Amino acid sequence: MIAANVIGFFVIPFLSWTSRWLAYQYSLPLVVIAAAALGAAFPLIAHAAIPPDSRSGARLSYLYLSNILGSAAGSFIVGFILMDHWTLRQIALALALAGVATGAALLARAFVGRKLVPAMAGCAGLALMLIFLTNPLFDRTYEKLYFKSTWKPPDGWSTQHFHDVIETRSGVVAVSDGGRQGSNLVLGDGSLEARLTTDLRIGGAQNFLIPPYAISALHPSPKQILMIGLGCGSWAQVIANNPQVEKVTIVEINPGYLQLISRYPEVASLLSNPKIEIIINDGRRWLIHNEHKRFDFVVMNAPMHDRNHVSALLSVEFDQLVRRVLKPGGVFLYNSTFSSRALLTGATVFPYAVRLRNCLAGSDSPIVVDKDRWRQILLSYRMNGQPLFNAASSQDRARLEQLLSLADSVGSTDRWDAMEKAESLRQRFSGLRLITDDNMGDEWGGSEWF
Repeated sequence: MIAANVIGFFVIPFLSWTSRWLAYQYSLPLVVIAAAALGAAFPLIAHAAIPPDSRSGARLSYLYLSNILGSAAGSFIVGFILMDHWTLRQIALALALAGVATGAALLARAFVGRKLVPAMAGCAGLALMLIFLTNPLFDRTYEKLYFKSTWKPPDGWSTQHFHDVIETRSGVVAVSDGGRQGSNLVLGDGSLEARLTTDLRIGGAQNFLIPPYAISALHPSPKQILMIGLGCGSWAQVIANNPQVEKVTIVEINPGYLQLISRYPEVASLLSNPKIEIIINDGRRWLIHNEHKRFDFVVMNAPMHDRNHVSALLSVEFDQLVRRVLKPGGVFLYNSTFSSRALLTGATVFPYAVRLRNCLAGSDSPIVVDKDRWRQILLSYRMNGQPLFNAASSQDRARLEQLLSLADSVGSTDRWDAMEKAESLRQRFSGLRLITDDNMGDEWGGSEWF
């Protein structure tokens, strides 16, 4: 019992340290050893605790029942309670100490007299060793797992470290330095999600930020907005500061993002913005339970299409759920994450659609891209009290015209930095299967990017 739990305690540190020079499959033997040792506890307990008599069958069933109850309770307590309050290292240490304590209790029943004292002293020493080793062994675990062979210990110059790591049962959110690009990068469960900025002038930010800035180009009066997923808050901050927007309802499954947002001034004002209502819930579940509500615009910055379970957000069925809550003329704008199948799926569900870079805007009504209205809204934008574009600055005017030039590209299919209509998308990707709840879409890198 003691050995099994101690070996299990070392699995995560071993994986993180060896990920820099070993592929994951080469570290699996330790996982096998830990799982085998933990699994061996049950038959050993059955052998030691159940006498071979006429009631052995009944006693074995009681032991099985306790094993099932313990397994379910362990998954619930750790997975649904502790992960919202403790970090990975704290949970690993607590489980290891619980295993050592259980082993010590068994030893106390087996040893008597002089043998008991050294046995208990050995268990206490082992527990103290685990406590002492926890911090160095679990130091920068997520950074090592993410950067792997390129990770280096922080030396004052390295950008390969996380400023923040927030762990909840819904996932792990980390913030790393953006390097020369000048804005922090936000990672959700080890996948790049966004840049923590609302400034279009920052290199690389345009790929993330143009779609939320463009909602007034796609809809004449986007007053009531629904956002599926808050993330780091960059898109929400952009949309909430749109002068046409009156109310933004945001459904986010991971409350850890609220902690993150409060720490960064670029987006912190979201939490006190009277336009904003944040609901902690699963997006699909909320849509099903609130299908009577109606919105002018629905926005979703979806995770990358090769992440697990993301097909549930890019499927035909999800598009149909969103379609129910759109007002007449309403638009659903979402990140297709460069998936050809996701683009085809949206362009098939919605009769009218426009691809805006890597995003798709779908509607039951024709989508008219209004360049003049877009210009007017962008010039009236104020972010954190400052104008988005300074009309007196030649550099800002040039940047504004470059952004507005997207409206002139409607119908283009020859480059990704354009606005492409549904007819073209359906023709280009006609040989692909639609993403549904019954297939995995492009998860695990199943399709080339468009």
